[in-house]
Amino acid sequence: MQKIVIAIDGTAGSGKTTTCIKLAYLLDYIPVLTGKLYRGISAYLLNKNIEINKIKNILSDLKINYYFENGKPKVLINETDVTPYLEDPEVEKLTSRIAELQEVRNFLFKVQREFVNKKGVVMEGRDIGTVIAPDADIKIFMDADIKIRTERRYKDFLKKGKNISFEEVLKELEERDKRDREREIAPLKKSKDAYFIDTTNKSIDEQVFEILKIVYKKIYKNKEKMRWKIAYFIAYPIFKWLFGMRITGRENVIRKGPCIFASNHVTFWDPPFVGFAVKRESFFLAKIDLFIQNALFAWLIKKFNAIPLRRGAGAVSAYEKAEELLQEGKAVIIFPEGTRSRKGVLLPFKKGAASLACKMKVPIYPIYIKNVLAGPGKWILRRKRLEIKIGKPLLPEKNTKEYVEIFNKKLEEEVKKLSLT
Repeated sequence: MQKIVIAIDGTAGSGKTTTCIKLAYLLDYIPVLTGKLYRGISAYLLNKNIEINKIKNILSDLKINYYFENGKPKVLINETDVTPYLEDPEVEKLTSRIAELQEVRNFLFKVQREFVNKKGVVMEGRDIGTVIAPDADIKIFMDADIKIRTERRYKDFLKKGKNISFEEVLKELEERDKRDREREIAPLKKSKDAYFIDTTNKSIDEQVFEILKIVYKKIYKNKEKMRWKIAYFIAYPIFKWLFGMRITGRENVIRKGPCIFASNHVTFWDPPFVGFAVKRESFFLAKIDLFIQNALFAWLIKKFNAIPLRRGAGAVSAYEKAEELLQEGKAVIIFPEGTRSRKGVLLPFKKGAASLACKMKVPIYPIYIKNVLAGPGKWILRRKRLEIKIGKPLLPEKNTKEYVEIFNKKLEEEVKKLSLT
């Protein structure tokens, strides 16, 4: 996979820090929170009792080591771990002063450019796309309504036990916005070629996914096979107009990049139903029995991307193949129930799909196929509508045994919700 540089700028409280961390996790990139570098220098000065007017004399001797450990940034300066002090009020106050010093910005410019030159990095700050990495492959600018940003910051402060009013947070943000936008050195502004993302009404996962779509489009250049395009061109109108297939949520589906479609399973027609509904060439796991019973049928499903799934330990090879496909930016269909539900009742989910999503760090879509047992007769007469419901993607955050259990339950719950709508 091509490694690129992603620059995220934005206002305080717009969600850029959390977005940076989650996006970097999904891409296996380094998340660089540039504000922590400034705070690190401030913490070091306070720790060593060095006056701000003497900072010019020590900058050349500072060696900064920045990395992530257990999902959190670590900052060491001259081998002194200043991480525990980064959120101290005194550090925050001093940081706003040293961030305005040209010599400090010049020093940290070199530090930040080292990350840029390595590629495979997501950097967030206020001047990344305009000053630090104007050559970034993708630039993002995030903002939100100031009252929403105030609410977010206010809740964060309450969680940390800080005694502060909503009005005080609002005033602080207004002053900070003004200071950031009007400062002479590297003011906060949107780069001309940056994508703008309004996070006012978006959850963290929604804003992360919006950027992920942009990134996938940039780094994955997969082309769909001609036979799939022909099959879609011929079969989709039949499903749509003759059978009256109704699709909701198709706008949620990414056109490029790896993802998993996790659907309920009732008939052997489910893979093409899902494939045509998402309008994307997909590979699907199919029980080995389907490849044995009829040679012609086996040949046909292989041509349309079926992956033989054996029982027990033999299933490993199928999932290894799925991993390869996801690494290449392909889409994979999995039926988490593990078998067809003859009565159409949703069966308990096995962990295979959730585990694969967590391991490969890819989005997984909950999908529900409704009224499939009604059959073509009722579909044609519109007594029952064949419906394919596509939910919003779920983004994994960890790959631990405990988290996979939680993630699998969340996936099952989302499919159940779709079945009730």
